[in-house]
Amino acid sequence: MGKTRGATPQGDDVLLLTLSILFGIVLVARVLWCGVLYPESNTFILLLLALLISAELIFCARMPAARPRFSMTDGCMLLYFLVLLSQSALRGHRWQGMDFLFQSAGCTAAYFLAKRLSVARRARIIISTALIAGAVIVSLYGLYQAFWGLGETRVMLGDLLKTRAGDSAFVSRAFSLAISSTFFFPNALAGYLVIVVPFVVSLLFWKREESQIAAIGCCLCTLAVASVAWGFFSDLYGKPLILVSLYAVIIVVVSGLKITGDRGSTPWMSVFCVPLCALPLWALSLTSSEGAWLSLGVCALLVPLFLLGKWRLACIVLLAMTAGASVMLCAGMIPFGLKDSLGARYDYWSAALRIWRENPLLGAGVGSFAGLYPRFRGPLSEEGRLAHSSYLGLGAETGLIGLGAFLCLWIFCLASLWRAARRREPVPFAVAVSIIVFLIHGAGDVDISVPGITMTLWTLAGLGTAVSLAGFPARRMSSLIGFPLGVAILFAAWSLVLPHARAEWHRLNASRAEGAGMGAVALEEISTAVSMESDNPSYWNVMGEMLERDGRTGKALEAYKKAAERGEGIAAYQFRLAACHWRASRGGADTMNARAAIVGIRKALVCNPYDVDYRLLLAYWHEKTGMKGRAVQEYREALGLLQNLCTAPKRIRRHTQENYQTLEKLVRGRVAALTQQEKPR
Repeated sequence: MGKTRGATPQGDDVLLLTLSILFGIVLVARVLWCGVLYPESNTFILLLLALLISAELIFCARMPAARPRFSMTDGCMLLYFLVLLSQSALRGHRWQGMDFLFQSAGCTAAYFLAKRLSVARRARIIISTALIAGAVIVSLYGLYQAFWGLGETRVMLGDLLKTRAGDSAFVSRAFSLAISSTFFFPNALAGYLVIVVPFVVSLLFWKREESQIAAIGCCLCTLAVASVAWGFFSDLYGKPLILVSLYAVIIVVVSGLKITGDRGSTPWMSVFCVPLCALPLWALSLTSSEGAWLSLGVCALLVPLFLLGKWRLACIVLLAMTAGASVMLCAGMIPFGLKDSLGARYDYWSAALRIWRENPLLGAGVGSFAGLYPRFRGPLSEEGRLAHSSYLGLGAETGLIGLGAFLCLWIFCLASLWRAARRREPVPFAVAVSIIVFLIHGAGDVDISVPGITMTLWTLAGLGTAVSLAGFPARRMSSLIGFPLGVAILFAAWSLVLPHARAEWHRLNASRAEGAGMGAVALEEISTAVSMESDNPSYWNVMGEMLERDGRTGKALEAYKKAAERGEGIAAYQFRLAACHWRASRGGADTMNARAAIVGIRKALVCNPYDVDYRLLLAYWHEKTGMKGRAVQEYREALGLLQNLCTAPKRIRRHTQENYQTLEKLVRGRVAALTQQEKPR
């Protein structure tokens, strides 16, 4: 892994190790608090990283230990983030891309922390240990889900899936044997595992003393997290043998590592490291992700050949794999699950391309895909909010500029890793494979939107770059630069990130208070969040729901109007306002509210023209307000959508195929009845 250049005083060394340990804790926390459904996590993780990198810049700039030079990879990393930041600042709805922007800022901070800290050998081992420990802990939790189940996980899924179609792809995936661990979606977990597997496996090729420290640290970290988890999950109390068995296995592994390390036995050291390397592969097999296995297999086969200079053999293997895939495609030998998955992704990709065409240079705005997708999707496509492709998603949201910055980042990063990988250094070699797997797998999945995946990869990139530059001249950053830069980062975190973190904290408190039956406290908390971020439609929408449940319909309508104004173009906010107006109309008796409801649902249909529920509601509201001719017209529009949905492939939708068939029969009957009433007597 290379040697540290220069001597470091003991106090400075302690500070470096402390920062590395804290950074490692954040890395583990990131993969345990993950998914794309927890926007507050990006905010709080970014705050922690901002504090760490500020401390590193302020205090470590005066250390005699050298730091790696500013490289092209560093410049591309900053450029990519600045492109996202500038595009978010230029757009009117800054809240739209805030989550992704904070995620990207956290990734940028993680890269520079990993690169700067990894110059010190012990700090580098600590960061590597945290990355491996995170992979092991996530894998163990996934294995627990697969073989014992976790009550809290199933309850959480059950609450979410109450409004989902019983036979949809999402439901069948969630209740299959596919595990999700802390990532909530099996595909997201698979995307994480395919990038950590090469790095974890590289442990077998490290220097003996370094692999021993990392493996033992990983085992101890796993025991610590497992012990803490035992105090949080009541479902675990009835299974004490699981924790006892974990302790027994880890004690055996640690003892073996210690004995073989002291005796200098490299082969036996590898044997005791094998369980740590096997766990992520085992968990990956339980995700049932064909794309993940395909991406990892292709990279594991081809990348080493390219890195070792065996171009001819690599091209032959690539051609053979391409020919085999073409034959399977032409012969219809692709598995049904993979074929159905590709069909669903094609819908997302087509919508992303249509969004991108509207503004090819700058895109529609960071974070805009979720709101625009319903308007651009096809009539038979599934519901969703992610583009399922890193490249098409970035193209649709950030245009050619953002996509170009993203590609430049990884091209220069791979170029810097290539030289060290050719020298067969294990860490740069493994990191290069991880990046290429990410680029291949992310082309057809949601990897770039999952914070646990991106932060892990950006950290790996920083670690690998630091090791790659270990043999090049380095220089110490002047305190005249480091101190102001660290203070500037602290000020940016204080003024830009902390206010949103406080607003998110009040939103979370509001949800907890309402769940505990404290409606007044919940309203007070969400009102505080709204006062902090008055342009955030999500907060206004939550306030409207709480006010409506409290019986204050007039106030709820005001909140829903604010959400619809600030979230213009997003169907969900228009629908909430329309539904509240209809309930206030008492079934159409109040003409003013009934008309407002019809106007609102029409706006929702403009945003999501293929939503059959919106169309049926519009028809029903026309019927209840006496406009039977328009009701028949809307019922017929809905009938056409229902006929398609009854025969369409299984997708993520609100209703089952049987429910759609029942709705079709009811709508046919209603059209016939209304048509009969309209005939002259």
